[in-house]
Amino acid sequence: MPSRWFAQGEVAPGTTIQLRKAKWVIHEIASEHCFQLNEDDLRDRHDPSFACTRLICEARGPNGPVQGHMRYYKQIPIEGTEAEPPIIRAKQAESFSPPELVYLRTLTQKGLTITPRLLDSKEDKQDNAGFVPGGFVIWVVWAVVPGLQLGNDIGSAPFWGLSRKERDAVRQAFKDTINKLDNWGH
Repeated sequence: MPSRWFAQGEVAPGTTIQLRKAKWVIHEIASEHCFQLNEDDLRDRHDPSFACTRLICEARGPNGPVQGHMRYYKQIPIEGTEAEPPIIRAKQAESFSPPELVYLRTLTQKGLTITPRLLDSKEDKQDNAGFVPGGFVIWVVWAVVPGLQLGNDIGSAPFWGLSRKERDAVRQAFKDTINKLDNWGH
């Protein structure tokens, strides 16, 4: 299904995206989510409207290719204002720091090995042709971690396919990791 908020030239397989540390080549679009506010949401304070997509990517480095997951965040207009002139939509521009970037940056700087490493990032603003002129665009790339994904948005079948002993080991490892994060103030 074509994206509503990301042009093919931004996210299609083969696209190259220059971030702060490296050029990343997109291999696959993994998912896309939209968090668009409406008038009712504006009564309560929320994060700004945004869309994000997760991309499978790779950078070529001196030690060979580096695999990563990239999340690309883009501020989008409040529902019902999409057709307004750019000068009106620009009034919605806000800064935003995705919690994912904040935590990955902090945990990577601390040298923790129990979370994916932050590999690269970039924070910028949309130009006058953007959905929200002056609104944020943010890219976050983290390392691919080894292992089996035990669940996702549609279920946890891999976890329940493990033996009881294996499930108990996963539970204990999760508990130990949560305790470590808690001890480090997260």
